[in-house]
Amino acid sequence: MTSISFGGAQIKRPGAYSVVDTKTMTPTSVGSFKSLAFVGVAQGASADVKVATVRWYNSQTTKQAETDLGTGDLLDNMKIAWLCGADLIAVVVVSKTATAQAPATDIEWQTALDTLNMEFVDGVCVISPTTAVQTKVQTHVKTASTILNRRERRAFVGHASGMAKEAVISQANIISDERVVFASPAVYVTGADGSKVLKSSVELASAYAGLWAGKNPQDPITYDYVQFAGLEQQYDPTTVGLLLDAGVAVCELVKGKGIRIVQGITTSTSDDLSTRELSVSTLKDVMSVDMRTFMEDKYVGQAGVEGIEITIYNDAISRIEGYKKSKWITSYVKESVKVNKSATTFSIDWEGKPTLPINNFLITSHFTL
Repeated sequence: MTSISFGGAQIKRPGAYSVVDTKTMTPTSVGSFKSLAFVGVAQGASADVKVATVRWYNSQTTKQAETDLGTGDLLDNMKIAWLCGADLIAVVVVSKTATAQAPATDIEWQTALDTLNMEFVDGVCVISPTTAVQTKVQTHVKTASTILNRRERRAFVGHASGMAKEAVISQANIISDERVVFASPAVYVTGADGSKVLKSSVELASAYAGLWAGKNPQDPITYDYVQFAGLEQQYDPTTVGLLLDAGVAVCELVKGKGIRIVQGITTSTSDDLSTRELSVSTLKDVMSVDMRTFMEDKYVGQAGVEGIEITIYNDAISRIEGYKKSKWITSYVKESVKVNKSATTFSIDWEGKPTLPINNFLITSHFTL
């Protein structure tokens, strides 16, 4: 059996595989609109809803979701994501409870996450503020996104209410990874009686996921507004800076406007914008998946006839030009596009500049009399 070493993995089955090399900001290979998965305890779910089983809903089937899942945080967080722009949502119930949500076991959480292994979802929201559960979903998204598994995804998580900034930073450090988005602070929602109810920042993370799912991949969630009854705390500018440095995606209250995301970042603390900025990290996935899927669908299983490298090269150029038209990249180096053949394996390499968010303006005014 032929075995090929690529990107630190041993490849045994035919197919197209891709990596992204950001050492020189060189993506190796694109995608589309994003689906989400919500994993959590269901309160008052119907009898036919089974645990550790994937069920799909969209914004048009909210009533069915209410019938199936009952009340509680799981459905509430799905509604938050839908309100912010999400559509297709996969739901996995960790455990069922008739009254108030009871803690699920580690095994139940792991089993529920494993249920998503073969699903094509882009973002995963776990309805739990605990570090133990979040490390599980961190491992899950990293494993799903490997060269061999080819199901690129990322996690959106939050923390409990009542946490000091030091504790928030500590939790962010534990789940530091470009595939994890960690929202803060905790938020207030409007209860059934119109009162303000303090929740965790998991609800805020669900809003981030909804915004992200409904956007073009190059569009950041930075400075987007989210609808909540209030924030548990308003971080001062110094604290905001500390939290951002730790990879915490912070929200702030803006007078007369509402609650605004300060910056859409991952928990990666790298200076590499392709891992730290959520939109740029997303673009890497989108372009990698697109190039991989196109080449696999068109070429794998076909005869490697003489001159096929030229056809593959022209197709690669066409895809990359498409990325530029879609505004996923601002430019690319045409001379960098290479197609090489080694026995039954073809490799494609190219260099481009992904579209970066606009984060700052530095304005100096000079006045004279």
